[in-house]
Amino acid sequence: MNKTLDITRSVIDKIFFAVGLFIGSQIPNFIVQYRQRVGGRLDQARENLEQFQQIANKFHNGSITELIKKHLSSADPTFNEEGLVIKKLVEKTNYLLESYNSLDTNLINQIKYLIFNIDMEIASATWSIYKPGLILTVEEIICALVFGFLFSFVFYLFALFFKKILRS
Repeated sequence: MNKTLDITRSVIDKIFFAVGLFIGSQIPNFIVQYRQRVGGRLDQARENLEQFQQIANKFHNGSITELIKKHLSSADPTFNEEGLVIKKLVEKTNYLLESYNSLDTNLINQIKYLIFNIDMEIASATWSIYKPGLILTVEEIICALVFGFLFSFVFYLFALFFKKILRS
């Protein structure tokens, strides 16, 4: 009975390791796809902002801030609303640029950035069309192994816990 329990525990441990390995191998791939989505949104935001930048270049010495102030100080509600739209577009472009640049680093810093700064809208959109895949660089292999061992260790802790309960 004890040998059967050891074999079962060993098989379950290997399953946990394999699941952790798979999940760990997908994290870098998700980050790549997330960053590509951020980049696409950044390109679109820049394209939209370029039209307003051309107006700022023509009438406000290139200052988009002055263009926004001009719109916001207008008594015309339509013009005022346009100022808010331009301001939000500038803020969104800056936010996307910061996100994109923050993800242009090593895997550990990318993971840290996403843990503390993930944009749930972008993450959800990325996840909705996510395609599993393997990226085989040293960092990604280490990530997969770390998660494999982490899942295996968690199983080991659960096994110890239940072993103590069963002995009690």
